[in-house]
Amino acid sequence: MGGANEAVPVLIRMDRPHLEELPPRPIIPGRYVLETYSDDLFDRWLDLLEAAFPEHQFARDAWRQKVVPSPRFMPNGAFYVREIGEDELCATAYAWRESPEEDPGLARVEWVGVRPSHRGRKLGRLMMDLVLHFMAEQGFDKVTLDTEPYRLPAVSLYLSLGFTPAPRNDEERLIWDEVLSKLVPPG
Repeated sequence: MGGANEAVPVLIRMDRPHLEELPPRPIIPGRYVLETYSDDLFDRWLDLLEAAFPEHQFARDAWRQKVVPSPRFMPNGAFYVREIGEDELCATAYAWRESPEEDPGLARVEWVGVRPSHRGRKLGRLMMDLVLHFMAEQGFDKVTLDTEPYRLPAVSLYLSLGFTPAPRNDEERLIWDEVLSKLVPPG
């Protein structure tokens, strides 16, 4: 959820049709501490999102009024890591109930982000593993997410975790063809 004047980003969808055969439950690296949502983390969470996604604007009031109080937001499924002894959050991802009235078994992964100074430490993978295990424990049976086509490392991560492209129309099929051609070397 960005700001009111923000251009709508091009998003591509990925689905994981089941929550079976998950990777082993992740172990938090010794230099980090895991936390779940609490109101005192709100501003640090949005600071992290702004650092991880500088091309987006995060309307704090909208998040405070629409995201956090939504019945789709699961505070115990919103994960954050920070370095021991530091206040600044390093990585995040959260689970979202997707259309609970239409499909109670479907959950969505939202805003997987890592602070630039902590990239390359497999924290995005850690956050995804935490969210997927949480969703399985909550009884969800399938997962979806949206990402932007230029986020090739994220797309590669999601593919490695059993997500598959889920284009909704011809335009998205063309975008997916281009994305996948950049991930797989020809020949």
